[in-house]
Amino acid sequence: MRKALIGLVIVALIAGVALIDSFDLMSGDTKASEDTNVKLVTVQGEGTVKVKPDVAYINVGVESSNVDAQVAQEENKEKMDAILKALKDYGLEDDDIKTISYNIWRGVDYRSEVEIEEYHVTNMIEITIDDIETVGNIIDVTSGAGANQINSIRFSVSDEKKYYNEALEIAMENAESKAASIMGTFGEKPGKPYKVIESSFGGGQFREANVALDSAMMKSASSTPISSGDLEIKAVLSVEYDY
Repeated sequence: MRKALIGLVIVALIAGVALIDSFDLMSGDTKASEDTNVKLVTVQGEGTVKVKPDVAYINVGVESSNVDAQVAQEENKEKMDAILKALKDYGLEDDDIKTISYNIWRGVDYRSEVEIEEYHVTNMIEITIDDIETVGNIIDVTSGAGANQINSIRFSVSDEKKYYNEALEIAMENAESKAASIMGTFGEKPGKPYKVIESSFGGGQFREANVALDSAMMKSASSTPISSGDLEIKAVLSVEYDY
């Protein structure tokens, strides 16, 4: 008798689970059916904020070469030490300077009549500048101290999140305006968005100046004028309105 009672309880539990699953399936089917009946207008909203950069990043360095690898490294170190001292004397801190690459390779110098195999050493640093009005001065300081490579100058803003959020708000207004124009043609108005998808991603907003100076150009330049221009921070959204 006891075994029969336990069996009945197990059967009841299985039936209950099956019934719950069937309700879930039915509710899922109903929801899917309701979703397919939703009428949507999908628009893309764009927002752009122009802002003056307040921080700059310069990649500068030294390339040295010699038939003796150790001599090439020692010469490179002496020049880089002079550059770092000049930057510190100008007022930069340790946190403003970081090494981004150090390479040694062997190559052939084809510039002379006799091909000479030399060792090349390149040491590149990135300088962070909070006062972008001094970018040209810092280039002059580094070149005067022995830098013979400048790969790039990038401009950005320190509080990028603030401006990107502003761009998102403008993008939403732009999307609503577009939807109002479209939906107005058939007597509807956009209400609360049905879905919003962020197509852009804030982060890493840079404007790169077209600067690449070799040793000859840096020595000939008595002053280096650099214009930062405006930085555009853009946000893009895909917005759906139902009606």
